[in-house]
Amino acid sequence: MFEYLVLNEYQSFSWNREIRIEVDGDSVKFRRKGNEYGFPRNAVLEGVCPGDPASLLKTLENFNVSQWAEKYTEPVIDGYGWNLRYKEVGKPCRKISGANGGPENYYEFVKLLCSISEPENQNRERA
Repeated sequence: MFEYLVLNEYQSFSWNREIRIEVDGDSVKFRRKGNEYGFPRNAVLEGVCPGDPASLLKTLENFNVSQWAEKYTEPVIDGYGWNLRYKEVGKPCRKISGANGGPENYYEFVKLLCSISEPENQNRERA
């Protein structure tokens, strides 16, 4: 089981975002900030992840992030990069990164993190 994860993504000179998911007692919280398309500049969204926390944690565990390699690269130069800090209970924080590539299920993982931290239905705070 994980304690928290922090995903940072960026496209050179274009956009960036950070999504943090963390277990807090019986709930799972998120924090999302960045300068991404369709997201207000410097906006910060925080809240409790929607849905059943146990189900969400199970879904996150099914991505097997603890088994991902430390680095992923593709020989494409489009300026896309990402890094992930992943902390499991009782273990040191793992740092994983990619440049234009990722593990097989990376894009589904990002899609899930984005869906649980969508701007609609959340209270916005200006940074």
